[in-house]
Amino acid sequence: MLDKINLKYKRLLLFLAMFLVTLLAYNLSFKQALSSIVLHQELSGNVVENNFEFSAFPQIVRKDSFYSAVLKGYQVRKEDPDNRLWQAVSGMAISKKVLIGFSPELNKEPDTNLLDSGLLIKKFLIKGGYFNMVGFLDTLGQSRGNGKVLRLKLSPPKERNIDAHASMLEMSLTLIGKTL
Repeated sequence: MLDKINLKYKRLLLFLAMFLVTLLAYNLSFKQALSSIVLHQELSGNVVENNFEFSAFPQIVRKDSFYSAVLKGYQVRKEDPDNRLWQAVSGMAISKKVLIGFSPELNKEPDTNLLDSGLLIKKFLIKGGYFNMVGFLDTLGQSRGNGKVLRLKLSPPKERNIDAHASMLEMSLTLIGKTL
């Protein structure tokens, strides 16, 4: 049947078939790809033009400024012996797997003689197993610049407490040292 058709009609049929295949390919795949490229360009242009002003941006800025202020508060100055001592002792306690707490004596007046002489006395409360506490005290004894042990009181666990840390030994540790 194709042999009987004129060359002019064959070319016309070929161009018509190519046009139909191109139209079919455009509708099935190229149309979606081209529209997604155009949409991406429009959205990219809008984000740059709006300067990131979407609804959650003010909240993100507030959250970032809050966390930045908190993180800046954790920086310990060398002139602050209380923070340096707490950082050193709590680091040792964490490495030896004992719980540590700071015991401020708020109702006590500061001793001016100690302040004038440059002495620093700090009390820490520590809970943990016997071997962990021995390891902590050994590490504390070998460390330099944290002062010396003024008082140490080790007490057995309290039987009336019913919690996860009730079976741990309790230790009250008081350190004394000169401020630099």
